[in-house]
Parts: sequence; C-alpha cells; structure tokens
Amino acid sequence: MSPNQVCDMLGQYKACLGRCSHLEIVIEQCRAEVEERKAHLSEDMIHATGEQNSGMPRGSGVGNPTEKIGVMLAENAFPQDLKDQIRELRQMEAEYRAKIVNVRLVEAWLACLSERERFILSLQKFEDAPYREIGAAYQERYGEALSRDALRKKRNSAMKKIYCAAA
Repeated sequence: MSPNQVCDMLGQYKACLGRCSHLEIVIEQCRAEVEERKAHLSEDMIHATGEQNSGMPRGSGVGNPTEKIGVMLAENAFPQDLKDQIRELRQMEAEYRAKIVNVRLVEAWLACLSERERFILSLQKFEDAPYREIGAAYQERYGEALSRDALRKKRNSAMKKIYCAAA
C-alpha cells in the first residue's frame, strides 16, 4: 500500500468508524424488518387462498393452490417494495464491508505504535489539531514539553512504522 493510500485511510478513519457504527444499527433493524415481512407474507399468502373449493374447474388457472404458494415462496416472489427493501439492505451491507476494512486496518496500524506516538498521531490525523495544541496536550498528559520539531520527529517515526506495517 502506498504512503498516499495510508494517509488517505488515516484521514477517513473517523468518518468510516462513525458510518460503520451507524450501519451496524440500521442493518440490524432492516434485517429484522425484512425477516418479519417475509414471515407475514408467507402467512398471508397461505391464508389468502382460503377460498371455498367447489371442485369444479375454473379456466386455465387450475392447479394446487398450496403448490403455487410454495413455488412463489421458493422463487422469492416478493412484492416490489419488499424487493426494494432487500436491495437497500444489500447495498448497506456492501458499504459496511468496504468501510470496515479501513477501520480495521487503521486500528491494526495504531496497535503497532507506542502510546505516545499513538497520542500524537491521533491528535494530528483524527482531530486536525495544530502542533501548538498537540504540544500542550502532550505536556499535560505526560508532563514533558516537546518542541514542534520533536513532535514532528515522533509523528514521522510513527508514520514510518505504519508504512512498514501497511507494506
């Protein structure tokens, strides 16, 4: 993976993380709705054929109604709105699969850093904090003042580790 790709993925991390969290909830709800609608549809189709059978043939549609329902259910003959909902569910699942790769890779890269490197990189890449704020936060957290150049060196060292991990 190129350094530019790594930087892009780091920059997109928080957005992907938030979107994945959102999609997990929405996908779970949508799956439950689809399954409930499928179950109700099956029941409705079975009960909808409760016509009185006189035993006399009626045109070209003669056949076993239970068999017709079974074939329709097996072939996923759903109403258009349910098909649309299933298509939307599949699109959300595909988006989730694409974005979760970014999230997991960035988390794996961050795991190879020291706590201090991770702190500096997180503030710089995920919070867009300027070096002045990073230096103040670093001093507050670790009780050690670092110059802008020292912060850059630690950040560059962290990025080198990430590039090696992503190679």
